[in-house]
Amino acid sequence: PIYYRWLKTLAETAFSSAQMNPLLDQLYRSWLPQDKIDNMKAFNAAQVNWVVSQIPLSLTVLNTLAVQSGYPHTTTASVSLTGSANAIETRSVLVNGATAAWVAWQGTWSISNVPLTPGINRVLVQSLDANGVEFARAYADIWYDDGSVQTAGGAITANTTWTAANGPYNITSSLAVNSGVTLTIEAGTTVYLGSGVNVVIANGGRLVAEGTTNAP
Repeated sequence: PIYYRWLKTLAETAFSSAQMNPLLDQLYRSWLPQDKIDNMKAFNAAQVNWVVSQIPLSLTVLNTLAVQSGYPHTTTASVSLTGSANAIETRSVLVNGATAAWVAWQGTWSISNVPLTPGINRVLVQSLDANGVEFARAYADIWYDDGSVQTAGGAITANTTWTAANGPYNITSSLAVNSGVTLTIEAGTTVYLGSGVNVVIANGGRLVAEGTTNAP
């Protein structure tokens, strides 16, 4: 981290165009034609940009899963993830609260066997600084398809709760929540809607679907 910090600091100060260009003008104006000095300036700027580009500064999340219906798709109940993080500030990386393996000199992290529930899973990745405080976060939505769904439709006549663990739920025919009845969809629960399917909440009925940032 110290090495990367000094590279970035020097790139933004002593070797920046704002400081290097006037120095080159001052040193060589009486000795070289302007086009040669301009070439030096361009070389310095390109070199600085290349060096900075080698410093991992962004939090990324990668996987090797094939994409299906817009989501990385797996038929197993866990997933392995890798990525990069800010090599200057990061001291550890958490994935859904579990500590990932962190390689500081590469600015990379990895973790195996992140547990999944059936349906769409939002995986939270956090970069922590030297004080253990989060300063960056990223998400990965992973579709775990275990081959089973709960078919839903018709009238709901009693208070009902749909959970992530028991899902996903596939509404294949129009669904009606009757008066005086509450359908609760817990955070993280996946619900599929068939084409042309309607969901109707009767007067006096309730639909409670309150997700969170980590479990929409």
